[in-house]
Amino acid sequence: MRQENTGASRAGSARAQVQSTPIWISKRTRNVLLLGSLVALVLLMWYSPSVPVMLLGGSALALVITFPLRALSRFMPRGWAMLVSFLLLVGLAILALAVLVPILIAQLLSFTSNVPGYAANTEQLLRDLLEPLAERGLLASTPEEFMRTSVKIS
Repeated sequence: MRQENTGASRAGSARAQVQSTPIWISKRTRNVLLLGSLVALVLLMWYSPSVPVMLLGGSALALVITFPLRALSRFMPRGWAMLVSFLLLVGLAILALAVLVPILIAQLLSFTSNVPGYAANTEQLLRDLLEPLAERGLLASTPEEFMRTSVKIS
């Protein structure tokens, strides 16, 4: 047994003696590599904007699933824990959509029914802002005529 320990300690000391050789890169080469990487990233974003979005989405999904996966893997095999975590995430997304979609529809309907009131309020505000200008003679006509001629809705 002592021989095995001695052999293991020799292997450990041999590993400790081996050092990696540093690779020195000049500043110019480093800058060219960084600039080339930046250009490649910009070209990737320009010609294929969906790829970085998918990478970001996949990373976010992996991050979200990691925490319940670690907790569940203590009680069940990792494959089952991954399946349960993913199904929980999908269930939460479906529940959120089931709750949020009716609220969003109600808000959209409320907004569309109130748009004429918003337009009337905006028109009155514009008229109130133009009246002092008309009183000082800075407008060539009345605020109503100015608004009629300036704003052309097509």
